[in-house]
Amino acid sequence: MRYLKTTDLITLLPIDYTLKIGLKEKFAHLTDEERMDYEQMLWNIFSEYKEKLENIYYQEALAKVEQKKQELTADLMQKAKEEVREEFENILSGKKEDQQKVKEIQEKLQGLIVRH
Repeated sequence: MRYLKTTDLITLLPIDYTLKIGLKEKFAHLTDEERMDYEQMLWNIFSEYKEKLENIYYQEALAKVEQKKQELTADLMQKAKEEVREEFENILSGKKEDQQKVKEIQEKLQGLIVRH
């Protein structure tokens, strides 16, 4: 994963879009001391979020193993971490947003097909 800036952390955290914009704007006008406090807080929050997300992906992988949809391997947790990293990279690169737009269009088209 590439080096993350503080604004990247704000982008990746699952918070309301308007709050993200407000935090990014506020961050630009902080004193050095305030900036350090915010950075520390954001890194702590991000670390907890990332760890919880990795655990969720790991639990999903274990559920797939239990349902015989996936083999049990020694690297399930590592794969979960890689999936989280890839998701973060997709969000930061804009791919996630593009994928969401495509999915919304597909759902609308499916709705039109079903009606006719």
